[in-house]
Amino acid sequence: MPGRRRAARLNPNLKAGRIVLFLSTLNYRRHNALSPGLVRRRKGRHPEVNPISELVSAPAPLTHPTSLEIALAAARAADDNRGRDIQILDLRELTPIFDYFVIATGNSGRQLHALADETEHVLTRDLGQKRLGIEGYQRSSWILLDFGDVVVHFFDPEARDYYALEQLWCQAKRVPFEQAAPPLRTVR
Repeated sequence: MPGRRRAARLNPNLKAGRIVLFLSTLNYRRHNALSPGLVRRRKGRHPEVNPISELVSAPAPLTHPTSLEIALAAARAADDNRGRDIQILDLRELTPIFDYFVIATGNSGRQLHALADETEHVLTRDLGQKRLGIEGYQRSSWILLDFGDVVVHFFDPEARDYYALEQLWCQAKRVPFEQAAPPLRTVR
């Protein structure tokens, strides 16, 4: 391998791990520089390799979604993952801290994790929202996702009865949300 010896001779101070990293970087650049779709040319400069993330990127949303749209998207994601008793509370007139609560119930800890993961995925991927915080993911009886103006709560049935957020915020208006009907089972 004359290329490896040459790189080691050029900089003898490189340690073994750095040489491997250096050589792998050279091989990456050499390999990708030959690919016409990955090379970007600038005036007066040598071609530079675009990172893969620049080539494959999710389209940015054209408009910023309202907090109601975020709450409805979170409720739809919970409904798609078989969340039960989904409620959207409008808290804009009661507190300046957040606008909406989305409350849903899951049957097990595994389902609560699936609800939280899919809701976060939908809101970040489709609406470009960044999650500001998460609480209760390890305990799996009450998972809270904070998206700023919208706070999403996933409960198991016992925790939902115990904390009773709907009763605590009883002055809040309910936003109408129709859950999809469960699929009918056919008997063969």
